[in-house]
Amino acid sequence: MSEKRKTIRHLIDEGADFLNEKGIPTPRLDAELLLAMTLHKDRSYLFMYPEEIIEGNLVSVYRERIEQRGMHKPFQYIVGNQEFMGLPFKVNSHVLIPRPDTEILIESVLATIKDKNLSPLILDIGTGSGAISVSLAAYSDSTLYATDINQDALALAKENAIVNGVESQITFLHGHLLEPVQGKKFDIILSNPPYISKKDMEELPPSVKNYEPHQALYGGTDGLDFYREIIEKAPAFLRAKGWVFFEIGYNQGDLVKELFEKDGIFENVQIMKDLSGLDRVVSAQWAH
Repeated sequence: MSEKRKTIRHLIDEGADFLNEKGIPTPRLDAELLLAMTLHKDRSYLFMYPEEIIEGNLVSVYRERIEQRGMHKPFQYIVGNQEFMGLPFKVNSHVLIPRPDTEILIESVLATIKDKNLSPLILDIGTGSGAISVSLAAYSDSTLYATDINQDALALAKENAIVNGVESQITFLHGHLLEPVQGKKFDIILSNPPYISKKDMEELPPSVKNYEPHQALYGGTDGLDFYREIIEKAPAFLRAKGWVFFEIGYNQGDLVKELFEKDGIFENVQIMKDLSGLDRVVSAQWAH
């Protein structure tokens, strides 16, 4: 059979073998998903029609995607999207890939909104793809401001707000942390800031180290630089008894809790765990 004419079965086998040789953890699944995406079909289509002949440009596109995955490029960057909180998000190399662990942050904020019967004004610091602010807008009647220092990330976040029909609820602003919202006060400030330490940066897997933006990963020597700065500045931007929520690294719960409690400015500090039982979110309430 011509190199430009292959069956679905052959292309999956070929792709899976290549990815296995390159050390990809789920070679067959990735090969199937990449082929389904290339053919604009559901994965189930591959199982129903394994002997269908695929020709020409589609074979070339599929093989190019397989080669990219073989270099440990994240699947989400290859296909350009990722589901988060049941919503579709566009992703590219300017933003971190939204991860399921971050859904714990969203759920924690939504629980507070419901418990306090709020229609809050929320600030999302370092919005990246917009996954956090867009999800909160989609699942509550919150009004949000979202900041990021990366203009390309903000452009993508705006696209994701439009895709999910919540652009009227979110104001996107360019700048460092809280600087773009001088003079405003919020019910809730939240962030999934860069929190990888210098030591841990060196040990990241290739799919993260070589492809995801370092600016959105590196949190200083101990990984806590952004927590310190936000905690110090947040009271000037909070309404009375306002809340701060952070996503954290698995080993940072007690450290961030100590930062909140250090000067007695915050109270009701709580650490929430993810589905693996690891510390994932820290929240605190302004004591004034």
